[in-house]
Amino acid sequence: MEDNLRNSEALNTSNPVDDAGVPLSTPTRPRTLTPALILLVIVASLGGFLFGYDTGVVSGALIEMKIDGSGIKDGGLTTSEQEVVVSSTVAAAAVGAAVSGWAQRHPMFGRKTVIQISTVAFIVGALIMAVAPSLWLLLVGRIVVGVAVGIASQAVPVYVAEVSPPSLRGTLGVVNSAMIVFGQVVASAVCCGYAHLDLSRDVATSWRWMLGWGALPAALRLLGLSFLPESPRWLMQVRNDEAAARKAIWWMRPVSHDSEGELQEIIQGMEQEREAQRTLGGTTLMQRLCSKGVSRALRLGCVLQFLQQFMGINTIMYYSATIMQMATGKGVSCDSGGSDPQSTSLSPSDVNNICLSVPIASSQLAGNFIGLALADRVGRKPLTLTSLLLAVTWLIALGFSFFPENDVGWLALLGMCAYLLSFGAGMSVMPWVVNAEIYPLDVRSLANSISTAVNWISNYVVAATFLDLAKALSTDRACRQGHPEGAFWLYGGVALAGFLWLLRVMPETKGRTLKEIESLFSS
Repeated sequence: MEDNLRNSEALNTSNPVDDAGVPLSTPTRPRTLTPALILLVIVASLGGFLFGYDTGVVSGALIEMKIDGSGIKDGGLTTSEQEVVVSSTVAAAAVGAAVSGWAQRHPMFGRKTVIQISTVAFIVGALIMAVAPSLWLLLVGRIVVGVAVGIASQAVPVYVAEVSPPSLRGTLGVVNSAMIVFGQVVASAVCCGYAHLDLSRDVATSWRWMLGWGALPAALRLLGLSFLPESPRWLMQVRNDEAAARKAIWWMRPVSHDSEGELQEIIQGMEQEREAQRTLGGTTLMQRLCSKGVSRALRLGCVLQFLQQFMGINTIMYYSATIMQMATGKGVSCDSGGSDPQSTSLSPSDVNNICLSVPIASSQLAGNFIGLALADRVGRKPLTLTSLLLAVTWLIALGFSFFPENDVGWLALLGMCAYLLSFGAGMSVMPWVVNAEIYPLDVRSLANSISTAVNWISNYVVAATFLDLAKALSTDRACRQGHPEGAFWLYGGVALAGFLWLLRVMPETKGRTLKEIESLFSS
């Protein structure tokens, strides 16, 4: 694979090489986006696709599992059981993110190895869900997938940030976030297709196929990962393996790139960090996290991750089909808050609501392309603040869309699409991009793991409470289950508070090296 990707350039080089045949240095620094680096980012970011697919597919699957004839439970899932199906994955992801950060500090693992472990978990979890004969075994599969999602959400952004040149780090970081949303779009389309199939057969059992298909891209990713190198920064920081780090850099960069110079930059950065630690004198890891520069960066990273979830994004991604049922008044009982308990198959309105998840998820993907184009041009801070302010506006409007009587679902659809477009351009991607680049190398895995755990804990709270919160904060006393406007206004208030805080404290990191960013927070 190395030879295929680099052969045309390697044949023309006359630079000195080491025992492994890796060029030691080169005189110029031309383009840095090579086929090898593109392959690396795509394969690594398949973790984002799996993340998106396994969290997005539940929206359509829930519509079927609520029905008595779904085969998962007599009478179909209750509101509380639906929340458990969603939130179990999210809770497990918080654990996976925490374990991921710890594992990457051990010489036995590393960024790539941890990502490979998560890929195996994606496969196992998808297969368990596909064959689950009961709700409890389904939850086991959801938990296994959740651990995989948590590991991927923490490890992949760090891995991509460490292998990316500074001029492309923002753009390549957005790729992983865009793949998350692309996975959600694909999940919505898969659910729509199977929902139409079940409607024609008068059954509601294809949720197994919806959940099980996640194993296929995971298997392809596992194959692709076998060709990728480890992060050179991790190889130097944890294993102190200069030869392996040099080879990893050579694999990713053009032959004419100054690979030895890049390696020396990594070594110099490590020496500066060690000197700083010696100056601090026997500083423990906890003391390091509490130091001025690291604590400031960690506070920013955790707030960004908290805001991303508490502005309500995943209420729409997890419950979009259910929200459309609320907006149209079809599929929601004002007495019980659930589907008709006598229903044993999908109705045309159920299928329509499932399929509307496709344009809803696609709106966020369109926003991600805007973020992809602007991340290294406009900067992190302007994108984040603009995204937040627009999201506040559309969350308020979305809440008002539930005021008219039923059968005006297009208002809610418009509000959700506009909100997701705004969210996708900034807050969908910037928390991950910023967290991957603001921490010093010696605490990067742990700090990123902490901020990612904050994301998943916040995600869990929102996912586990949305249906009950929508009912509690509803302004419609006659049918609380069908009018969730109060919940969306609450999320809008959180987003507005976050906008005001970030406006004051968030620095711009666009175009800076990782070492320059560390100095920015320490000054």
